[in-house]
Amino acid sequence: MNKTKKVLLQNILKTIFIPITVYLICEILSVAFCKEHLLANMLSVNIFLKNVCILTLAAFALSLNMTTGRMDFSLGAQQLFGCIVGGNFALQLGLGIWGVFAFSILFGAIGGLLTGILFVNLRVPSMVLGIGVAMILECVTFALFSSGIQYFGNDALTGISGTGFHLVVTGLVVVLFVILYGYTKFGYHYRAIRGKQRVAMSKGINVFKNCAICYMLAGALISLSGVFQIAYNGVMESAIGLTSVMVSFEALIPVMLAMFMQSFCNVAVAQLIAAICTRILTTFLTNMQLSAPVVSLITYTILFVFLSLMGMKDRSGVNKERALRRKEAIELLNKKMQHE
Repeated sequence: MNKTKKVLLQNILKTIFIPITVYLICEILSVAFCKEHLLANMLSVNIFLKNVCILTLAAFALSLNMTTGRMDFSLGAQQLFGCIVGGNFALQLGLGIWGVFAFSILFGAIGGLLTGILFVNLRVPSMVLGIGVAMILECVTFALFSSGIQYFGNDALTGISGTGFHLVVTGLVVVLFVILYGYTKFGYHYRAIRGKQRVAMSKGINVFKNCAICYMLAGALISLSGVFQIAYNGVMESAIGLTSVMVSFEALIPVMLAMFMQSFCNVAVAQLIAAICTRILTTFLTNMQLSAPVVSLITYTILFVFLSLMGMKDRSGVNKERALRRKEAIELLNKKMQHE
């Protein structure tokens, strides 16, 4: 076995090892403390798979901008705008199931593109802009459809509520992003911008065009996640007061875990694996019959610890690089002095 194949096999094993380990730990703890399996029946399996799909799409949406230094707090409001405004317009026009599906994604993409255009032209910090856009989109959505959108009682919309449909669509999204990141001009520019934005600009890459596309794709993905969420819950309510911002925070854990995994795993696949691991953890905490605030406390504490460890690792790497540079400089100085 040559070195390349050996490294590839090691990376595959690492990728498989992480979700299996997380599942086994949570399964053992669930049996020990809850006296039941983590996924006790087909109903719990279906719920788990649907939640994985919802979180995977949200993680893709958040990571598109976050990994290039733009934290978008308007994602939740884009989801409300896309699913409630777009979905209700489709229902009023009598477009049926696929009209609701397409209009929700279309309006989400419009909301994301609008945010991206504002960011490119105003040059306001992304976090500040995100909060401002979130307030505007929340108010627009509430003004147009204060009652939100409801799938209950509408038999025509049951076709998008199946677990199989969720899995197929999410799988297609993962494959799409594997191709998009690895084999397209957009992906090449995106990776260059992630590496060093100034260097990318100096090479002639249109950073602002790439940014606007990222915002548009994020809006479409978060709205697709919202469609699945409505299909699961049956309803999505309009919200004001920046309550939609929580959508961004909920996707933080899988995004950060995927950033850790991407050193040995394709970044798109890493998003899926990270979402699976996160849902395994939240399923276990739910089985423990903990209240929602306690579950949030535990998950965000884990996120804080994980971020701290990643920060320590980054600082360690920077310190090692600086030490190596100092050593090389001293060696060059010594050689020069000896030569003289």
